[in-house]
Amino acid sequence: MINYFYFIILTVLLNASAQLLIKKGVLLIYGKDFTLKLFFESLDKVVLNPYIILGLICMTISMITHIISLSKFELSFAFPFISISYVIVFFGSFYLFDENLSLLRIFGLILIILGTLFVAKS
Repeated sequence: MINYFYFIILTVLLNASAQLLIKKGVLLIYGKDFTLKLFFESLDKVVLNPYIILGLICMTISMITHIISLSKFELSFAFPFISISYVIVFFGSFYLFDENLSLLRIFGLILIILGTLFVAKS
């Protein structure tokens, strides 16, 4: 018998990976000079960027694993686990993109983790 909880974990990991990959692709194309006008003028670069493509693939697979999860668990149980991807993205952003690591953000992440643990124990 398949342990369908693994699909929840896979959803979280794929979702976080998608965000980090897409961010990497956007940074490579635009740096910090992104504008909507520039985006539409360089749409070919976005569509052909390997990081963005891989990120979108991860996001698509994440949606499939989420559908599988929802077929086996209550929505009110499965969906809060997505918030763990915030934690993964936070630390990934810090290590990969040198983003800000503030005490207030860390406190928020602790609250997210505690909230997810409460839901998991319910």
